Amino acid sequence: MKRLKAIFSFLFSIIAMTVLGAASGGYACAADALDGSGVQDLGNGGGHVVGGESSVTKNEGIQDAEWYLKQINKTIVEMKFTGTPIDQILRTATFNKSDSIIVKYYSVGQRPLRAVLSQQFTEMTNDTPQAVDLEDASVLGAMDTCLCLDADGNFIPGYKPGTTEQDPTLPLMIRVHAVSSETNKPLIYAVNGKKSSTNKPFIVPTLAKGTILLRMGRAAAEKDVQTGRYYLLPEPDEQYCQRFIMQVEQTIYDRFSKTEVDWSFTRVERMAMEDMRIGMEASGLFGVKSKHAFNGQGNIYTCGGIWYRAGKDLELGSWQIKTDTNGNPLDDGENYIQEYVITEGDLVDLVGQIIEGAGNGSRTKLVFVDNVIYSALCKIKSVNRVRIFEPEKNYNNWGLDFQSFESMGTKLLFYRHDLFNAWGFSGRAFCLDPEYLDKWVFQNWERNEYDLKKLFISNSNAVTMQEFSCWTLGFPDAHARITIPEYVEKPLPSAGA
Repeated sequence: MKRLKAIFSFLFSIIAMTVLGAASGGYACAADALDGSGVQDLGNGGGHVVGGESSVTKNEGIQDAEWYLKQINKTIVEMKFTGTPIDQILRTATFNKSDSIIVKYYSVGQRPLRAVLSQQFTEMTNDTPQAVDLEDASVLGAMDTCLCLDADGNFIPGYKPGTTEQDPTLPLMIRVHAVSSETNKPLIYAVNGKKSSTNKPFIVPTLAKGTILLRMGRAAAEKDVQTGRYYLLPEPDEQYCQRFIMQVEQTIYDRFSKTEVDWSFTRVERMAMEDMRIGMEASGLFGVKSKHAFNGQGNIYTCGGIWYRAGKDLELGSWQIKTDTNGNPLDDGENYIQEYVITEGDLVDLVGQIIEGAGNGSRTKLVFVDNVIYSALCKIKSVNRVRIFEPEKNYNNWGLDFQSFESMGTKLLFYRHDLFNAWGFSGRAFCLDPEYLDKWVFQNWERNEYDLKKLFISNSNAVTMQEFSCWTLGFPDAHARITIPEYVEKPLPSAGA
């Protein structure tokens, strides 16, 4: 029985190999050598089969370099400018609705606290009040009292009672007796001046040009019933709302075709919207106000930038000669090498200049700086503080991170504005008081969809986005343009000098 089963298995193997060999068109009964040198040719339908250990490293040849599938990264890297901070701040605030494209707005400040002599005041010879020439005669009114400072800001001393001897403990104070109806000049006398011929302390000594009169409270006599008038009119200004608009199109073929990457019409629309906001930021800051008609399409309005509305021009920092590690000055063979530097003292002085005459605005100022100024700020070495700047994350829920510096009860929030350098405003910064910044909207943000095929324009769909708006800046002295000092070469001393 076992012998019969063995014969049957042998015969079945012969039949199976015969059938397989016939079907494949080759010789299946011959075995490959195991030394790696054997190659089988399987005809036109199979390409190449390479056997042995050298199959990849030596014998394989790439027939078509584009045959293999490529790994595709379906994520689009979107390059864009980071941040339109002022536009972002205004979009989180309440805007003013305008019923007109032309916005008329008013700014009014308080009466200045100081007056400056435009001409020398000659010492009085008697008790009669004498006229004083001021750069702005409207600053002082009848019954105003003033302390006197020299041009360097030092108090001018008064006089001891009933003498002509100066009193270093008290500053000289004057009073405005009246304002001349003919010349509109204040008529002044001293309350602690030199004694007169009648032994009264009314004589005001000689005051140099540039003397500062610090306005204080009014002093009325017991029987006075009238005083100087406080009459201040707001100053009007106009701004134009600009029609900002953007259009994005998508062809029908693009809409229905399968794309290689995940790049949709919605994402294109978002990129266009961000580009539109960049343009609005630029126009709001640095635009030129204009109105003109072109090709019969109606009036074109462009808004004026708030940069030109600021009432102060300030300088920050200085140019200093660079030195090596041993303190020796560096040069290029002809001139000393200089670098732009900001010190802690410069920032303290900047705060003082910003708040001077700024009224009752915000105690927090926003300072948008370019890369040059920001780089110098980052290199400040602290003298009296543990840290110069403190981070302000998501300040006021604006989605913006600032670096703060505080001095004299006022906080400066610095923000690096990427677009300053892109717009050619290198070495400049803008100090903004948010209390006096407003946005006016004639037509609010709109998004409209159009089927251009139905409109017989093109075989595509389109989305338009538009806004009719402008920015205004009230009370100019609360804001400032900041620049770095002009660079001046410092040549090396000549030989033998």
